Amino acid sequence: MNQYRVAKEALSTWLLLVDGSRREGTLFLAPQSPFHSGPQTVGELMAEGGRTLPFHDPNGRFLLVGKAGVAAVLAPSQRRGEDELLDRISVAVQLAGNHHLRGHYLAEKGAGERLSDALNADEVWFRLECPDALAWVAKDHLLMVDPG
Repeated sequence: MNQYRVAKEALSTWLLLVDGSRREGTLFLAPQSPFHSGPQTVGELMAEGGRTLPFHDPNGRFLLVGKAGVAAVLAPSQRRGEDELLDRISVAVQLAGNHHLRGHYLAEKGAGERLSDALNADEVWFRLECPDALAWVAKDHLLMVDPG
């Protein structure tokens, strides 16, 4: 291993792309986040500088995916023991590429009562707790949110 390379943790994911396709593969997260205890989250990875995302397809082929083309990233839930700090708002979401997700919008308690305030906040990505995964959704590719 190269002495300058940082070890990463593999995470199985699905990328929902704005062209309507879905790509199964692996993202690589830092073992330690600079923002909290524990590993880097998908949201932190997506918010990092750079326009491309290193990604391995199921055959192990290395790809660089344009971040601007990613509507959402679905991954196994990355719970960090923060459940008591979150409000859950039931929503259905439609994204560019005709992707539809249903789950709970995860908002920090005290961040405001209105869903529109949370969606208009500065963060570029939001978390959606789906029945079988945690989705990191790009607000730029959000077409509609149905809170109900």
